[in-house]
Amino acid sequence: MSADKAKTEATNSSERTRKWRFVRRALPIVFGVLAAAYFARQLVSYWPKIVAVSLTTTVATSVAVAASLHVFSGLMDAWAWGWLLRGLAVPVRNREAMSVFLVSQFAKYVPGGFGQHIGRLAMAKTHGLPYPPLLLSLV
Repeated sequence: MSADKAKTEATNSSERTRKWRFVRRALPIVFGVLAAAYFARQLVSYWPKIVAVSLTTTVATSVAVAASLHVFSGLMDAWAWGWLLRGLAVPVRNREAMSVFLVSQFAKYVPGGFGQHIGRLAMAKTHGLPYPPLLLSLV
């Protein structure tokens, strides 16, 4: 009887593990879709004002420089987060840290301002990174 009980407990534990693994994988996707939907909604609502801007050389140059600086800033933020994680003894490669950071940044467009942090934790957990230093790195 105890062998059957142990087998049942092992099966239940395995099923719970599979469910949590699914949740951890699905969470970043859900936040990414929410962020993309919010961004698209904002783009559509402001579209008449966007197309009303006359595209002069000065405007085009300003937009290109601002966009380049914004991308560079995001890359530096992502690199610094990876550096911080390694300083907290988390064995993470630059590419892995940067991909988690940059993909989760899209969730900052979800109202509330916390989606990127939840997404970052969820995505980092799928890479097997330890939770306590990840949480500390977000603080």
